[in-house]
Amino acid sequence: MTPWFSGVETVQGATPEWAALPFAGVTLLGDIWIFVVALTLAYWFTGRREIAALFGVVLTALSAGLVLKVLFGLPRPPTGPAVPVEAVASIAQPFYEHETTARLPGLPSGHTLGATVTWGALAALLEVWSRARRFVMASLAVVLVGVSRIILGVHYPIDVLAGALLGVAILAIAIPACRRLDDPATPLFGSSVLMGALAVVVTGDTAAANATGAAIGGLLAWQLLKTPTPLAGTRADLTLASCGLAGIIALGIGLGVLAGSPVGPYLGTAVIGGGVLAFPVVLSARRDRQPIA
Repeated sequence: MTPWFSGVETVQGATPEWAALPFAGVTLLGDIWIFVVALTLAYWFTGRREIAALFGVVLTALSAGLVLKVLFGLPRPPTGPAVPVEAVASIAQPFYEHETTARLPGLPSGHTLGATVTWGALAALLEVWSRARRFVMASLAVVLVGVSRIILGVHYPIDVLAGALLGVAILAIAIPACRRLDDPATPLFGSSVLMGALAVVVTGDTAAANATGAAIGGLLAWQLLKTPTPLAGTRADLTLASCGLAGIIALGIGLGVLAGSPVGPYLGTAVIGGGVLAFPVVLSARRDRQPIA
Protein backbone atom coordinates (compact mmCIF):
# COMPACT_ATOMS: atom_id res chain seq x y z
CA MET A 1 0.00 0.00 0.00
CA THR A 2 1.48 3.39 -1.04
CA PRO A 3 1.81 6.33 1.38
CA TRP A 4 -1.04 8.08 -0.45
CA PHE A 5 -3.41 5.46 0.86
CA SER A 6 -2.10 5.12 4.40
CA GLY A 7 -3.77 6.49 7.48
CA VAL A 8 -7.01 4.53 7.70
CA GLU A 9 -5.69 2.05 10.26
CA THR A 10 -4.22 4.88 12.34
CA VAL A 11 -7.49 6.79 12.54
CA GLN A 12 -9.56 3.68 13.13
CA GLY A 13 -7.14 2.40 15.76
CA ALA A 14 -7.57 5.59 17.76
CA THR A 15 -11.38 5.29 17.66
CA PRO A 16 -13.03 3.70 20.72
CA GLU A 17 -15.75 1.19 19.96
CA TRP A 18 -18.46 3.31 21.55
CA ALA A 19 -17.72 6.18 19.13
CA ALA A 20 -18.44 4.22 15.95
CA LEU A 21 -22.20 4.75 15.93
CA PRO A 22 -22.00 8.47 16.87
CA PHE A 23 -19.63 9.00 13.96
CA ALA A 24 -22.12 7.25 11.68
CA GLY A 25 -24.55 9.95 12.83
CA VAL A 26 -21.99 12.71 12.30
CA THR A 27 -21.50 11.62 8.69
CA LEU A 28 -25.08 12.73 8.01
CA LEU A 29 -23.75 16.29 8.03
CA GLY A 30 -22.44 15.32 4.60
CA ASP A 31 -25.69 13.73 3.41
CA ILE A 32 -27.73 15.18 0.55
CA TRP A 33 -30.96 15.22 2.56
CA ILE A 34 -29.39 17.35 5.28
CA PHE A 35 -28.19 19.72 2.56
CA VAL A 36 -31.74 19.93 1.19
CA VAL A 37 -33.15 20.80 4.61
CA ALA A 38 -30.45 23.37 5.40
CA LEU A 39 -30.60 25.12 2.02
CA THR A 40 -34.39 25.10 1.92
CA LEU A 41 -34.79 26.68 5.34
CA ALA A 42 -32.06 29.22 4.62
CA TYR A 43 -33.85 30.24 1.41
CA TRP A 44 -37.34 30.26 2.85
CA PHE A 45 -36.36 32.45 5.79
CA THR A 46 -34.23 34.90 3.78
CA GLY A 47 -35.85 34.94 0.34
CA ARG A 48 -32.46 35.85 -1.14
CA ARG A 49 -31.60 34.97 -4.74
CA GLU A 50 -28.02 34.04 -3.92
CA ILE A 51 -29.22 31.51 -1.33
CA ALA A 52 -31.52 29.94 -3.93
CA ALA A 53 -28.53 29.72 -6.27
CA LEU A 54 -26.73 27.52 -3.74
CA PHE A 55 -29.01 24.63 -4.70
CA GLY A 56 -27.41 24.74 -8.15
CA VAL A 57 -23.92 25.04 -6.69
CA VAL A 58 -24.33 22.00 -4.45
CA LEU A 59 -25.92 19.88 -7.19
CA THR A 60 -23.12 20.81 -9.58
CA ALA A 61 -20.50 19.86 -6.98
CA LEU A 62 -22.08 16.50 -6.18
CA SER A 63 -22.46 15.58 -9.86
CA ALA A 64 -18.85 16.60 -10.53
CA GLY A 65 -17.76 14.39 -7.65
CA LEU A 66 -19.58 11.42 -9.16
CA VAL A 67 -17.89 11.96 -12.52
CA LEU A 68 -14.44 12.19 -10.92
CA LYS A 69 -15.02 9.01 -8.91
CA VAL A 70 -15.52 7.02 -12.09
CA LEU A 71 -12.74 8.76 -14.02
CA PHE A 72 -10.16 8.18 -11.28
CA GLY A 73 -11.52 4.74 -10.42
CA LEU A 74 -9.54 4.51 -7.18
CA PRO A 75 -10.70 1.79 -4.76
CA ARG A 76 -12.07 2.26 -1.30
CA PRO A 77 -10.24 0.90 1.79
CA PRO A 78 -10.38 -2.89 2.15
CA THR A 79 -10.31 -2.66 5.95
CA GLY A 80 -14.02 -1.99 6.46
CA PRO A 81 -15.38 0.13 9.34
CA ALA A 82 -13.48 0.61 12.59
CA VAL A 83 -16.19 -1.38 14.36
CA PRO A 84 -17.99 -4.22 12.52
CA VAL A 85 -21.74 -4.03 11.99
CA GLU A 86 -22.29 -6.98 14.34
CA ALA A 87 -20.79 -5.01 17.25
CA VAL A 88 -23.38 -2.24 16.99
CA ALA A 89 -26.72 -2.40 18.79
CA SER A 90 -29.13 -4.46 16.69
CA ILE A 91 -31.67 -1.64 16.41
CA ALA A 92 -29.00 0.60 14.82
CA GLN A 93 -27.42 -2.01 12.55
CA PRO A 94 -29.42 -1.19 9.38
CA PHE A 95 -28.48 2.48 9.64
CA TYR A 96 -24.85 1.69 10.46
CA GLU A 97 -24.56 -0.81 7.62
CA HIS A 98 -26.02 1.73 5.18
CA GLU A 99 -23.45 4.33 6.19
CA THR A 100 -20.57 1.87 5.83
CA THR A 101 -21.61 0.66 2.35
CA ALA A 102 -20.73 2.40 -0.93
CA ARG A 103 -21.11 1.58 -4.62
CA LEU A 104 -18.81 3.86 -6.61
CA PRO A 105 -15.00 4.29 -6.31
CA GLY A 106 -13.67 6.48 -3.52
CA LEU A 107 -11.83 9.56 -4.82
CA PRO A 108 -13.05 12.22 -4.07
CA SER A 109 -15.20 11.86 -0.96
CA GLY A 110 -18.67 13.03 -1.97
CA HIS A 111 -19.74 13.60 1.63
CA THR A 112 -16.74 15.83 2.32
CA LEU A 113 -17.19 17.64 -0.99
CA GLY A 114 -20.86 18.30 -0.32
CA ALA A 115 -20.21 19.39 3.27
CA THR A 116 -17.45 21.80 2.18
CA VAL A 117 -19.65 23.41 -0.49
CA THR A 118 -22.88 23.52 1.51
CA TRP A 119 -21.64 24.64 4.91
CA GLY A 120 -18.92 26.83 3.41
CA ALA A 121 -21.39 28.62 1.12
CA LEU A 122 -23.91 29.17 3.91
CA ALA A 123 -21.12 30.51 6.13
CA ALA A 124 -20.11 32.94 3.40
CA LEU A 125 -23.59 34.19 2.48
CA LEU A 126 -25.75 34.06 5.60
CA GLU A 127 -25.74 36.94 8.06
CA VAL A 128 -26.27 35.19 11.38
CA TRP A 129 -23.67 35.24 14.19
CA SER A 130 -20.26 36.66 13.25
CA ARG A 131 -18.38 35.75 10.08
CA ALA A 132 -15.61 34.10 12.10
CA ARG A 133 -18.08 31.99 14.07
CA ARG A 134 -19.87 30.87 10.90
CA PHE A 135 -16.64 29.70 9.29
CA VAL A 136 -15.46 27.96 12.45
CA MET A 137 -18.74 26.04 12.59
CA ALA A 138 -18.57 25.18 8.89
CA SER A 139 -14.95 24.03 9.16
CA LEU A 140 -15.78 21.88 12.18
CA ALA A 141 -18.63 20.23 10.27
CA VAL A 142 -16.35 19.46 7.31
CA VAL A 143 -13.60 18.01 9.53
CA LEU A 144 -16.07 15.83 11.42
CA VAL A 145 -17.59 14.53 8.20
CA GLY A 146 -14.17 13.76 6.76
CA VAL A 147 -12.99 11.94 9.88
CA SER A 148 -16.25 9.99 10.07
CA ARG A 149 -15.79 8.73 6.52
CA ILE A 150 -12.37 7.31 7.43
CA ILE A 151 -13.65 5.76 10.67
CA LEU A 152 -16.53 4.15 8.78
CA GLY A 153 -14.00 2.61 6.40
CA VAL A 154 -15.41 4.05 3.17
CA HIS A 155 -12.61 6.53 2.38
CA TYR A 156 -8.88 7.02 2.59
CA PRO A 157 -7.59 10.33 4.00
CA ILE A 158 -6.57 11.36 0.46
CA ASP A 159 -10.20 10.94 -0.66
CA VAL A 160 -11.34 13.27 2.11
CA LEU A 161 -8.64 15.82 1.33
CA ALA A 162 -9.51 15.75 -2.37
CA GLY A 163 -13.19 16.30 -1.60
CA ALA A 164 -12.43 19.29 0.63
CA LEU A 165 -10.02 20.87 -1.89
CA LEU A 166 -12.47 20.41 -4.76
CA GLY A 167 -15.18 21.97 -2.61
CA VAL A 168 -13.01 25.01 -1.85
CA ALA A 169 -12.22 25.40 -5.57
CA ILE A 170 -15.93 25.34 -6.44
CA LEU A 171 -16.69 27.89 -3.72
CA ALA A 172 -13.96 30.17 -5.06
CA ILE A 173 -15.92 30.38 -8.32
CA ALA A 174 -19.49 30.16 -7.05
CA ILE A 175 -19.48 32.64 -4.15
CA PRO A 176 -18.28 35.63 -6.24
CA ALA A 177 -20.87 34.69 -8.87
CA CYS A 178 -23.62 34.61 -6.24
CA ARG A 179 -22.60 38.03 -4.95
CA ARG A 180 -22.09 39.82 -8.26
CA LEU A 181 -24.74 38.47 -10.62
CA ASP A 182 -28.25 39.96 -10.55
CA ASP A 183 -29.68 36.49 -11.12
CA PRO A 184 -27.07 33.92 -10.05
CA ALA A 185 -29.61 31.10 -9.74
CA THR A 186 -30.26 30.73 -13.48
CA PRO A 187 -26.66 30.08 -14.61
CA LEU A 188 -25.83 28.00 -11.53
CA PHE A 189 -28.93 25.83 -11.96
CA GLY A 190 -28.04 25.57 -15.63
CA SER A 191 -24.56 24.33 -14.77
CA SER A 192 -26.05 21.76 -12.42
CA VAL A 193 -28.29 20.42 -15.21
CA LEU A 194 -25.32 20.06 -17.56
CA MET A 195 -23.05 18.49 -14.96
CA GLY A 196 -25.84 16.17 -13.84
CA ALA A 197 -26.42 15.02 -17.41
CA LEU A 198 -22.70 14.34 -17.77
CA ALA A 199 -22.74 12.36 -14.52
CA VAL A 200 -25.64 10.24 -15.79
CA VAL A 201 -23.73 9.42 -18.99
CA VAL A 202 -20.44 8.69 -17.22
CA THR A 203 -21.70 6.82 -14.16
CA GLY A 204 -25.22 5.58 -14.94
CA ASP A 205 -25.77 5.87 -11.18
CA THR A 206 -29.11 6.65 -9.53
CA ALA A 207 -27.50 9.46 -7.55
CA ALA A 208 -26.62 11.19 -10.83
CA ALA A 209 -30.21 10.84 -12.05
CA ASN A 210 -31.46 12.26 -8.75
CA ALA A 211 -29.15 15.27 -9.00
CA THR A 212 -30.17 15.89 -12.61
CA GLY A 213 -33.86 15.70 -11.80
CA ALA A 214 -33.50 18.12 -8.89
CA ALA A 215 -31.53 20.53 -11.08
CA ILE A 216 -34.15 20.44 -13.85
CA GLY A 217 -37.01 20.94 -11.39
CA GLY A 218 -35.22 23.81 -9.69
CA LEU A 219 -34.33 25.52 -12.96
CA LEU A 220 -37.88 25.30 -14.33
CA ALA A 221 -39.42 26.55 -11.08
CA TRP A 222 -36.98 29.44 -10.89
CA GLN A 223 -37.85 30.59 -14.42
CA LEU A 224 -41.57 30.52 -13.70
CA LEU A 225 -41.66 32.03 -10.22
CA LYS A 226 -40.76 35.31 -8.59
CA THR A 227 -38.68 35.78 -5.45
CA PRO A 228 -40.89 35.17 -2.40
CA THR A 229 -41.41 37.18 0.73
CA PRO A 230 -39.30 35.45 3.37
CA LEU A 231 -40.98 33.59 6.19
CA ALA A 232 -40.79 35.15 9.61
CA GLY A 233 -39.05 33.45 12.50
CA THR A 234 -42.27 32.91 14.41
CA ARG A 235 -43.26 29.57 15.88
CA ALA A 236 -46.15 29.37 13.41
CA ASP A 237 -43.87 29.89 10.41
CA LEU A 238 -41.32 27.41 11.76
CA THR A 239 -44.09 24.83 12.07
CA LEU A 240 -45.38 25.68 8.61
CA ALA A 241 -41.90 25.35 7.13
CA SER A 242 -41.33 21.98 8.79
CA CYS A 243 -44.64 20.58 7.60
CA GLY A 244 -44.27 22.08 4.13
CA LEU A 245 -40.79 20.66 3.58
CA ALA A 246 -41.80 17.24 4.91
CA GLY A 247 -44.79 17.25 2.56
CA ILE A 248 -42.72 18.22 -0.49
CA ILE A 249 -40.14 15.51 0.20
CA ALA A 250 -42.82 12.89 0.83
CA LEU A 251 -44.63 13.85 -2.38
CA GLY A 252 -41.45 13.70 -4.44
CA ILE A 253 -40.35 10.35 -3.05
CA GLY A 254 -43.84 8.94 -3.46
CA LEU A 255 -44.14 10.03 -7.09
CA GLY A 256 -40.67 8.70 -7.81
CA VAL A 257 -41.53 5.30 -6.39
CA LEU A 258 -44.83 5.16 -8.26
CA ALA A 259 -43.20 6.13 -11.57
CA GLY A 260 -40.50 3.50 -11.18
CA SER A 261 -37.35 3.16 -13.26
CA PRO A 262 -36.11 4.89 -15.36
CA VAL A 263 -38.35 7.96 -14.92
CA GLY A 264 -38.78 7.82 -11.16
CA PRO A 265 -35.34 9.04 -10.05
CA TYR A 266 -35.71 12.14 -12.24
CA LEU A 267 -39.37 12.83 -11.51
CA GLY A 268 -39.18 12.47 -7.75
CA THR A 269 -36.28 14.84 -7.24
CA ALA A 270 -37.60 17.26 -9.88
CA VAL A 271 -40.75 17.62 -7.77
CA ILE A 272 -38.63 18.22 -4.68
CA GLY A 273 -36.29 20.66 -6.45
CA GLY A 274 -39.17 22.64 -7.92
CA GLY A 275 -41.29 22.35 -4.80
CA VAL A 276 -38.80 23.88 -2.39
CA LEU A 277 -38.57 26.95 -4.63
CA ALA A 278 -42.30 27.15 -5.33
CA PHE A 279 -43.63 26.68 -1.79
CA PRO A 280 -42.68 30.09 -0.34
CA VAL A 281 -43.84 31.85 -3.53
CA VAL A 282 -47.25 30.19 -3.33
CA LEU A 283 -47.40 31.00 0.37
CA SER A 284 -46.52 34.65 -0.29
CA ALA A 285 -49.20 34.95 -2.97
CA ARG A 286 -51.79 33.43 -0.67
CA ARG A 287 -50.93 35.81 2.14
CA ASP A 288 -51.03 38.81 -0.22
CA ARG A 289 -54.61 37.89 -1.20
CA GLN A 290 -55.82 37.66 2.39
CA PRO A 291 -57.75 40.74 3.53
CA ILE A 292 -56.28 42.73 6.39
CA ALA A 293 -58.47 42.38 9.50
